[in-house]
Amino acid sequence: MNNEGRDELFGNGSKIQQIQELKPVVIIDEPQLNKDFNQNQINELLNPSIILSYSATQPEQNKENIVFQYTPEQAYDDRQVKRLEYFAVSVNGENAYAISLEGVDTQKQTAKIKYNGKKFTIKKGDVLGVKIENKQLEEGFGIQFITQNNIQFFNGKTLNDLIVKSVNEEIILREQIR
Repeated sequence: MNNEGRDELFGNGSKIQQIQELKPVVIIDEPQLNKDFNQNQINELLNPSIILSYSATQPEQNKENIVFQYTPEQAYDDRQVKRLEYFAVSVNGENAYAISLEGVDTQKQTAKIKYNGKKFTIKKGDVLGVKIENKQLEEGFGIQFITQNNIQFFNGKTLNDLIVKSVNEEIILREQIR
Protein backbone atom coordinates (compact mmCIF):
# COMPACT_ATOMS: atom_id res chain seq x y z
CA MET A 1 0.00 0.00 0.00
CA ASN A 2 2.87 2.40 0.75
CA ASN A 3 5.09 1.55 -2.26
CA GLU A 4 5.13 4.19 -5.00
CA GLY A 5 4.83 3.28 -8.65
CA ARG A 6 2.73 0.16 -8.11
CA ASP A 7 -0.57 -0.44 -9.88
CA GLU A 8 -1.92 3.07 -9.96
CA LEU A 9 -5.46 3.53 -8.83
CA PHE A 10 -6.16 7.13 -9.79
CA GLY A 11 -2.82 8.90 -10.24
CA ASN A 12 0.73 8.99 -9.03
CA GLY A 13 2.05 7.97 -5.64
CA SER A 14 1.42 4.97 -3.45
CA LYS A 15 -2.04 3.51 -3.11
CA ILE A 16 -2.34 4.92 0.39
CA GLN A 17 -1.38 8.41 -0.88
CA GLN A 18 -3.98 8.13 -3.61
CA ILE A 19 -6.62 7.15 -1.05
CA GLN A 20 -5.56 10.08 1.16
CA GLU A 21 -5.98 12.47 -1.78
CA LEU A 22 -9.57 11.26 -2.23
CA LYS A 23 -10.41 12.32 1.36
CA PRO A 24 -12.55 9.18 1.85
CA VAL A 25 -15.54 8.67 4.11
CA VAL A 26 -14.57 6.05 6.70
CA ILE A 27 -17.35 3.97 8.24
CA ILE A 28 -16.55 2.00 11.38
CA ASP A 29 -19.02 -0.52 12.74
CA GLU A 30 -18.90 -1.27 16.49
CA PRO A 31 -15.51 0.38 17.26
CA GLN A 32 -15.72 -0.70 20.91
CA LEU A 33 -15.28 -4.33 19.80
CA ASN A 34 -11.75 -3.55 18.59
CA LYS A 35 -9.68 -2.60 21.62
CA ASP A 36 -6.85 -1.47 19.30
CA PHE A 37 -9.11 1.02 17.48
CA ASN A 38 -7.46 4.42 17.39
CA GLN A 39 -9.22 7.23 15.54
CA ASN A 40 -6.04 9.34 15.43
CA GLN A 41 -4.21 6.58 13.55
CA ILE A 42 -7.05 6.39 11.01
CA ASN A 43 -6.88 10.17 10.56
CA GLU A 44 -3.13 10.00 9.92
CA LEU A 45 -3.31 6.95 7.66
CA LEU A 46 -6.31 7.83 5.47
CA ASN A 47 -6.86 11.59 5.86
CA PRO A 48 -10.65 11.07 5.75
CA SER A 49 -13.17 13.84 5.19
CA ILE A 50 -15.35 12.25 7.86
CA ILE A 51 -15.39 9.19 10.09
CA LEU A 52 -18.78 7.65 10.83
CA SER A 53 -18.88 5.32 13.78
CA TYR A 54 -21.90 3.07 14.32
CA SER A 55 -22.43 1.64 17.77
CA ALA A 56 -25.13 1.20 20.38
CA THR A 57 -22.49 1.92 23.01
CA GLN A 58 -20.27 4.77 21.88
CA PRO A 59 -16.96 5.24 23.72
CA GLU A 60 -17.03 8.12 26.20
CA GLN A 61 -14.60 10.22 24.10
CA ASN A 62 -17.10 10.21 21.18
CA LYS A 63 -20.08 11.51 23.18
CA GLU A 64 -19.62 15.16 22.13
CA ASN A 65 -19.41 14.21 18.42
CA ILE A 66 -22.66 12.25 18.17
CA VAL A 67 -24.66 13.38 15.12
CA PHE A 68 -27.60 11.00 15.48
CA GLN A 69 -28.50 8.75 18.36
CA TYR A 70 -31.04 5.93 18.29
CA THR A 71 -31.46 5.11 21.95
CA PRO A 72 -32.43 1.73 23.40
CA GLU A 73 -35.70 3.32 24.50
CA GLN A 74 -36.45 4.40 20.91
CA ALA A 75 -35.60 0.93 19.62
CA TYR A 76 -37.96 -0.54 22.22
CA ASP A 77 -40.76 1.89 21.34
CA ASP A 78 -40.26 1.14 17.62
CA ARG A 79 -40.37 -2.61 18.37
CA GLN A 80 -36.86 -3.10 16.99
CA VAL A 81 -35.75 -5.17 19.97
CA LYS A 82 -37.24 -8.21 21.69
CA ARG A 83 -39.76 -7.43 24.36
CA LEU A 84 -40.19 -9.35 27.56
CA GLU A 85 -43.49 -8.55 29.13
CA TYR A 86 -44.55 -9.39 32.65
CA PHE A 87 -48.07 -8.83 33.76
CA ALA A 88 -49.88 -8.54 37.03
CA VAL A 89 -52.88 -10.83 37.24
CA SER A 90 -55.80 -10.18 39.52
CA VAL A 91 -59.03 -12.08 39.91
CA ASN A 92 -62.10 -9.99 40.75
CA GLY A 93 -59.96 -7.17 42.16
CA GLU A 94 -58.11 -9.52 44.50
CA ASN A 95 -54.33 -9.63 44.95
CA ALA A 96 -52.11 -9.19 41.91
CA TYR A 97 -49.52 -11.75 40.84
CA ALA A 98 -46.68 -11.47 38.33
CA ILE A 99 -47.31 -13.77 35.36
CA SER A 100 -45.98 -13.95 31.82
CA LEU A 101 -46.50 -16.19 28.83
CA GLU A 102 -43.01 -17.43 27.97
CA GLY A 103 -43.69 -19.71 25.01
CA VAL A 104 -46.32 -21.80 23.26
CA ASP A 105 -46.48 -25.08 21.36
CA THR A 106 -49.88 -24.93 19.65
CA GLN A 107 -49.62 -28.43 18.18
CA LYS A 108 -49.05 -30.02 21.59
CA GLN A 109 -51.41 -27.46 23.20
CA THR A 110 -48.80 -26.62 25.85
CA ALA A 111 -47.53 -23.30 27.13
CA LYS A 112 -44.66 -22.21 29.31
CA ILE A 113 -45.54 -19.54 31.83
CA LYS A 114 -43.61 -17.76 34.52
CA TYR A 115 -45.55 -17.06 37.69
CA ASN A 116 -44.05 -15.11 40.60
CA GLY A 117 -40.55 -16.04 39.44
CA LYS A 118 -41.22 -19.77 38.91
CA LYS A 119 -41.56 -21.47 35.52
CA PHE A 120 -44.42 -23.85 34.74
CA THR A 121 -45.46 -25.91 31.74
CA ILE A 122 -49.21 -26.14 31.38
CA LYS A 123 -51.30 -28.06 28.87
CA LYS A 124 -54.84 -28.24 27.59
CA GLY A 125 -57.05 -29.61 30.38
CA ASP A 126 -54.84 -28.40 33.25
CA VAL A 127 -56.33 -26.11 35.89
CA LEU A 128 -54.19 -22.97 36.11
CA GLY A 129 -54.65 -22.47 39.86
CA VAL A 130 -53.78 -26.12 40.67
CA LYS A 131 -50.65 -25.98 38.51
CA ILE A 132 -49.35 -22.75 40.03
CA GLU A 133 -50.79 -23.39 43.52
CA ASN A 134 -53.13 -20.41 43.63
CA LYS A 135 -56.62 -21.22 44.89
CA GLN A 136 -58.10 -18.00 43.42
CA LEU A 137 -57.25 -19.27 39.93
CA GLU A 138 -58.75 -22.76 40.33
CA GLU A 139 -62.50 -22.62 39.77
CA GLY A 140 -63.30 -22.07 36.09
CA PHE A 141 -59.66 -21.67 35.11
CA GLY A 142 -59.27 -25.03 33.41
CA ILE A 143 -57.40 -24.61 30.13
CA GLN A 144 -59.75 -25.10 27.19
CA PHE A 145 -57.20 -24.34 24.46
CA ILE A 146 -53.93 -22.55 23.83
CA THR A 147 -53.28 -20.15 20.96
CA GLN A 148 -49.98 -18.61 19.88
CA ASN A 149 -50.53 -15.50 22.03
CA ASN A 150 -53.09 -16.45 24.64
CA ILE A 151 -54.69 -19.13 26.83
CA GLN A 152 -58.47 -19.68 26.79
CA PHE A 153 -60.11 -20.96 29.99
CA PHE A 154 -63.38 -22.91 30.32
CA ASN A 155 -65.02 -19.96 32.12
CA GLY A 156 -64.69 -17.90 28.92
CA LYS A 157 -61.85 -15.76 30.18
CA THR A 158 -58.40 -15.63 28.63
CA LEU A 159 -55.01 -15.04 30.16
CA ASN A 160 -55.07 -11.60 28.52
CA ASP A 161 -58.41 -10.87 30.28
CA LEU A 162 -56.67 -11.36 33.61
CA ILE A 163 -53.93 -8.91 32.83
CA VAL A 164 -54.03 -5.70 34.80
CA LYS A 165 -51.56 -3.17 33.46
CA SER A 166 -49.77 -1.40 36.26
CA VAL A 167 -49.91 2.40 36.40
CA ASN A 168 -46.12 2.34 36.70
CA GLU A 169 -45.57 -0.20 33.90
CA GLU A 170 -44.14 2.39 31.49
CA ILE A 171 -41.77 3.71 34.16
CA ILE A 172 -40.69 0.17 35.05
CA LEU A 173 -40.06 -0.75 31.39
CA ARG A 174 -38.03 2.40 30.78
CA GLU A 175 -35.92 1.73 33.88
CA GLN A 176 -35.32 -1.87 32.78
CA ILE A 177 -34.20 -0.67 29.35
CA ARG A 178 -31.95 2.02 30.84
